[in-house]
Amino acid sequence: MAQAGISPYLYAPWAKELEPLRDGEVFARLNHPTWRTIYPPGAQAFFQAVYRLKPDSVLAMKAALGVAELLGLAAVIGLLRASGRPVSQVVIYAWNPLVLLEVWGMGHLEGLLVLPWRARCWDVGLSSRSTPPRCSSCCRWRHGRRSYSWYC
Repeated sequence: MAQAGISPYLYAPWAKELEPLRDGEVFARLNHPTWRTIYPPGAQAFFQAVYRLKPDSVLAMKAALGVAELLGLAAVIGLLRASGRPVSQVVIYAWNPLVLLEVWGMGHLEGLLVLPWRARCWDVGLSSRSTPPRCSSCCRWRHGRRSYSWYC
């Protein structure tokens, strides 16, 4: 839709105004063709970038999300090294069934968030010279006090 100059927030895929844009591969796989997009602008930009590389390809979308996930794993490995923890602990995240199923199998967008989230934790952790890295996403409350957790 965005490639055709139509805002994805304007129409649901099922709208008659979008009939000329429908294809057999992607449209047939939509879960809720009567809903307008629920994805934020950053996700829309990602969709458009993948579309420009390989139009109407579910496989290309999954591959791009897989690459983003691998970059996120690299950030997790960097965090482990920076904090002096064994790099082998990356399997706690990498072998998580939800990661394997949702990102690699279903092509969900969670894989896009790992890299910026962990990069921010790394940046904050290195700038404060604390171990483990501190960031708001790694913070939780315990016994009325703030405590930090590596696995957040």
